[in-house]
Amino acid sequence: MIIGLLLLLAACSGFMTAGEKPVAWVDGVPVTEGDLKEALKITHRTEAVRPGEHLDLMDYVNKLIDERLIVQEAYRMGLDKDPWVQNKMHEYKLRESVVRLYKEEVQDRAWVSDDEMRRFYNEQMEETHIRQITVGTEEEAGDIRAQIEAGSDMAALAREHSIDMFKDKGGDRGFLRRSQLPDSVKEVVFPLKGGQITPVIKAPSGYQIIKIEEKKAAPEKDIEDIRRIVEKPLRKKKEEERSREVLKGYRDRSDISIDEGLLTELPLSLADAKGEKWAKDERPIVKIGEEILTVGQFCQQLKDIPESKLVTDNPPALKRKFVDNWIDRKLVDIAALNRHYERDKDFSLMLKYYEEYLLKKLFAQEVIYSQIKVSDELLKDYYDKHRDKYLKPVQYRIRQITVTDEAQARTILEQLRGGADFAWLAKNKSEDSLAQKGGDRGWISEDKLSFFSKAVYALKVGENSDVLSEGDAYYIVKLEAKSDVDYEDFEQIKDVVRKDYIKENYEHLWTDYARELRQDAEVKINDPFIQELTERFLPTAKSSTLDKQ
Repeated sequence: MIIGLLLLLAACSGFMTAGEKPVAWVDGVPVTEGDLKEALKITHRTEAVRPGEHLDLMDYVNKLIDERLIVQEAYRMGLDKDPWVQNKMHEYKLRESVVRLYKEEVQDRAWVSDDEMRRFYNEQMEETHIRQITVGTEEEAGDIRAQIEAGSDMAALAREHSIDMFKDKGGDRGFLRRSQLPDSVKEVVFPLKGGQITPVIKAPSGYQIIKIEEKKAAPEKDIEDIRRIVEKPLRKKKEEERSREVLKGYRDRSDISIDEGLLTELPLSLADAKGEKWAKDERPIVKIGEEILTVGQFCQQLKDIPESKLVTDNPPALKRKFVDNWIDRKLVDIAALNRHYERDKDFSLMLKYYEEYLLKKLFAQEVIYSQIKVSDELLKDYYDKHRDKYLKPVQYRIRQITVTDEAQARTILEQLRGGADFAWLAKNKSEDSLAQKGGDRGWISEDKLSFFSKAVYALKVGENSDVLSEGDAYYIVKLEAKSDVDYEDFEQIKDVVRKDYIKENYEHLWTDYARELRQDAEVKINDPFIQELTERFLPTAKSSTLDKQ
């Protein structure tokens, strides 16, 4: 229902476009259909609206009016100047700007053609039958390769000299695709033709000589099948290539200076980085225009990285990697902010919604939550007054018989009605894993009964259900016992009670505060437009919906 209304609002006048109709005005400031759509989107994400449930647009409009009043009050209080809000807004603007920049500079330019997909498919799905020998030194590998070139049997040499797991097979690895070999190996192997031998290759497991025994072309497929197989990995590959190209361009056009001497001094251990000497060091290591990476900031990066990732036999290279990563991030940030996406109407509206979200959150923290008093006595009193919220789930002890033939199920039911023992029939007739237990499922909470629930709720202890069915199976269940109504122990669920207590008090205080603000505000409802939306999408809604105002 909410999804349909979102579509309707979008169709009425174009969501987030000039000239959209207001649903209300608060002190002359419009609450627009775009605001209403945003509220409905949030509800759709956070609340389950069941089919047939009454949806009252005026409820949403009133909530929007209350929120607008609270936001205006937050502005009057100067909460938009709060450092927390300012920092969050900068982070959000930067993050969303980077997302747009990536789309424009990388994603939109990394499209792939049918010809590229076909070539990539043929490369990736081609199979090559290889034979390999792996040894420990480059010299030994060169000597063995010379013997193969002179006519010696490679399989015999593999059995005699190779140190890998394919030694006993004469080095035979069968047919492999590119993805099954390390990058350093496949780049040498796959361009070769059948019968050719590679030069000595430095591989992760040692030094290798590889012979191409046979090549098998990729299976023939139409372009749609190829697209499903390779479009995603090929596009990812092109995006990575495009990203490197874009970053290189940013670097080439930027004035970047690195203090190499200072970089050499920097520590590369958490113990050193935590030292006060380094943490307070303001000397700049890197400068990009006005952006600076200080020694202290560099050491903070070390603290944010798991110690296991700092293990390296090449500290200078690792420090350089940290610096390069920082430079890349800053170059992207600078480029994204220089696009000034906030001048775009949709982007600025997105920033507006986020700022209002932050203001409501800060207002709630500063004004609402600060008024809520919490103590064990207050929580216990709340628990006593709302005990029905804290009922333990009812437990049911049931047995079941499962068969796959409806006629057999009805025959078993007649036997039960004639006095046959349920457990005996379950053990001898049931086709499920509970048969050996006489169909005993033990105690089950009501939320675990699944499709049995309606039938079990209707049974008295000792009664059998009628034949129930789901899919190709037929069931009969017996209610053996049912737990008494009981309540959760207060001490065990105190945290849940606390959360409920705070939520209820928060909602009351929020509503009361908004009601007080309404008394001094000029609020006007656009009844005709809300009625139009109601009649067009919710024709069964009562006209009294608008009588609340």
